[in-house]
Amino acid sequence: MRKFFPVLAVLIILLAGTYYWRAQKGPTVVQTDVDKTKINTQISITAQEIQEENYTGSRPVITGEGKLAEAGREYVENTVEEFVAQANTDVPAMRKSFGMDSPVASYTIDLEASQAESDTTRSLILGIYVYAGGAHGSSSYKVFTASRATGEILSLADLISADKRADFLTLVKNELSAWSPNDSEPVVFEEEVANLLFESLTNWSLDDTNLTLYFSQYEIGPGALGAFRLPIQFDGNYSPSRP
Repeated sequence: MRKFFPVLAVLIILLAGTYYWRAQKGPTVVQTDVDKTKINTQISITAQEIQEENYTGSRPVITGEGKLAEAGREYVENTVEEFVAQANTDVPAMRKSFGMDSPVASYTIDLEASQAESDTTRSLILGIYVYAGGAHGSSSYKVFTASRATGEILSLADLISADKRADFLTLVKNELSAWSPNDSEPVVFEEEVANLLFESLTNWSLDDTNLTLYFSQYEIGPGALGAFRLPIQFDGNYSPSRP
């Protein structure tokens, strides 16, 4: 029995030491996968040719994670799907009426994608050209811009504070009224420009120098103008200023 007490004392000391060491060390933190959830707005773009019986063209293949890439892919899929449905309905009837080689029965869709980025944002810019019969096709833009910090899709209201929106809209209208391609006379429709609202400026991108607005064909000018971009110089505080 006496031999047992020294052994018991040693065990008690060892247990107490182990407890003290763990208490000093603090709780063990299990490493989670938090780092894997960081926002990744990187996007890669390749082109894919389209050759079908009732239509031809091209489309971008958008690869990447996050809401920006998802929004781009969804828009491309929906646009192509709507065009295909129209082509498969219209073209066979046109060829029956006007012949297999009729130009009006050659439907085309071309979608191109590019990117722009600033320190805080990344934009996916989709240019769309569609020919679906008639004298000529139509061109348009769809632009998505996301925060590089959160990955969330942004509106222009997230960039320009409420107290500066009226001044910004006035600047945009002045720039549009004075703008002309190839230094010719201004060609925009004055009434359409005058009726522009801040909320209607939905297609925009930002880089380190400019905020660029995108307008589709016929949106504020004649069809001959086509779709076009309007860059507006911004300072570091996102306050609009003329170049």
